[in-house]
Amino acid sequence: MPKISVLSDLIASQIAAGEVVERPASAVKELVENSLDACADFIEIQVSKDCLDFTITDNGLGMDPDDAILAFERHATSKITNFEDLRMIVSFGFRGEALNSIASVAKINCQTKTKDQKEGSLVEVVNGNIKVSQHACAVGTKIEVLDLFFNVPARQKFLKKPKTEFSQIYEIIQALAIANSKVRFRLKYDNHLSFETSGSNSILTAAIETNFIHKDYAKNFIHTENNIDDKSLKAVLSNPQLFKHDRKGILAIVNGRVVRCPVILKVLDNCYNDIIPRGRYPIAIILLNIAAQDVDVNIHPTKKEIRYADGVNIFQLLQANLSEALRNNISFTGLKHVEDISSDTSNNIIVSRLGMVSSDVQADYLVDSNFQQSYINDKALQSAMQSVGTDSFGRTEVTNSNSYFNESNDNYDLRANKFFRQESSLASALKENVYGSGSYESLSLPWDFKLIGYLNNTYFLLMTQDGLLIVEQHIAHERINYEELLAKSTLGKDAYSQKLALPIALNLSQSEKTQLEENITPLEKFGFEFVLQDNSYNLTAIPVTLSVNGINEILVKILSELQNGSNDHKNIDALKSIACQSAIKNGMFLNNVQIVDLLTRWYHTPRNDTCPHGRPIAISLTTNKLFNMFHPQ
Repeated sequence: MPKISVLSDLIASQIAAGEVVERPASAVKELVENSLDACADFIEIQVSKDCLDFTITDNGLGMDPDDAILAFERHATSKITNFEDLRMIVSFGFRGEALNSIASVAKINCQTKTKDQKEGSLVEVVNGNIKVSQHACAVGTKIEVLDLFFNVPARQKFLKKPKTEFSQIYEIIQALAIANSKVRFRLKYDNHLSFETSGSNSILTAAIETNFIHKDYAKNFIHTENNIDDKSLKAVLSNPQLFKHDRKGILAIVNGRVVRCPVILKVLDNCYNDIIPRGRYPIAIILLNIAAQDVDVNIHPTKKEIRYADGVNIFQLLQANLSEALRNNISFTGLKHVEDISSDTSNNIIVSRLGMVSSDVQADYLVDSNFQQSYINDKALQSAMQSVGTDSFGRTEVTNSNSYFNESNDNYDLRANKFFRQESSLASALKENVYGSGSYESLSLPWDFKLIGYLNNTYFLLMTQDGLLIVEQHIAHERINYEELLAKSTLGKDAYSQKLALPIALNLSQSEKTQLEENITPLEKFGFEFVLQDNSYNLTAIPVTLSVNGINEILVKILSELQNGSNDHKNIDALKSIACQSAIKNGMFLNNVQIVDLLTRWYHTPRNDTCPHGRPIAISLTTNKLFNMFHPQ
């Protein structure tokens, strides 16, 4: 008697279903994608409390009786006819396995009708048995999936709690609704509306309607759109005030398909590397459309992954466009006020570094109050920060230095003669500045900047028309150094380096020598030069921003930071560390002239809202916030 037997179609289908129907969310995804392929502009998804029953209703093209029956057969599809068609797939349901696989592990009722039919069809499928009859229904398709996994109880046993299963469904429909913003989506769970989109054809609007982005933070996002040859790119990117602990805030959509895309993740890491803290991730929606033959979507059973024909070209395209969008749109002068301020770290509530969100927010941006506190040394200031949080800040247009000077104003005006007791003008003051790196006669600060305090030789307290602005000197200077070094990166090593008259012998432990040897390339790229002599290293040149005083300790700190960094970002990490170590320290006294120079250079520096490590440079307490501190509602 032979030991090998041919499985029945039902058992074969149930085994195949294991690849496609992993859980309720998998089945819902396949059915919704079929609705999208049917050109529906309205799709409703209703899910039962236990997530084992669900209904997908659309107003798409529908099916005639013959197609309605064939759709449930194995290997049935309208998307491909030969192997070569796999190279040109532009639809979702190309596999042709979904309906058959779902029907093998659930009971299905399918009502469908085309616009040319007088009466629709009802197809009932149980355990592979198909029954069809005429049925009055609207144009489109309505598929009811009942008692999922009823005939494979082992699969049902391993499902998670219903709310966990629904969260998977929610995330999938959320992503599909954003990717297909022209289509109206309605999602219901246990007869309660979870969300409904308007079909506005706006990515940002769909993201807000599906709660991917909270409506209070819509202004904290940048939108960019580009068409290059046969490729189109749309992106919604968060500014540095919003970031997360994980990559769940990143949505990659290629040719309308929500996918895991390492190329997009790598590009976003590069773009945000020097404006948000290490180990944090932006909130971003990337929609990329390329020629169908340039991407392979058939490398994963559930189509979660893709492969590019020319990944390098795609990487360069994304890198160029997204980095330019961020650089052109993110700056201190472009940020707006965020009104809601209350701290709630429970349930992963969203909190930005410069603006805290009220406790009713449903999404999960980063709670980062500890991050702020670690860079504020004054106890009174810490107490104030803990009480009210902080918000982001707007800026007025830069004007002529004397245009708004009021002779009767006794406040210290940063650009008025009164501020400089010895000097006659800002220009002459800056010329005598021993700390500045260039002439700033042509630049000025906003007319409303008034210096009202210098706290602990660390914080500049400025009165503005919006309220109180607090600037930390170390991280402001760190950003200045970083941008200046970055601007010189195209000029070659000599632009960074200053030769030493006499070599300096470095006192390094064995582990520090190993770290130096592992990182010598990026260090020499940005101005260091080393000579190995008698198994010890001598320093013969240092970056122009550094001083020889304490250079051994400074180098050890730089090596430590590089050791803890990413191998993919060695050059940027080296540049960040050099900028940090060469910046003035908190507690170091600056005179009036130096303060003006530092503030002027900072204000006119690109990306001047954070330091290269992502720390906020300035904190704004608006007049309204200060009032509410003393007059709580």
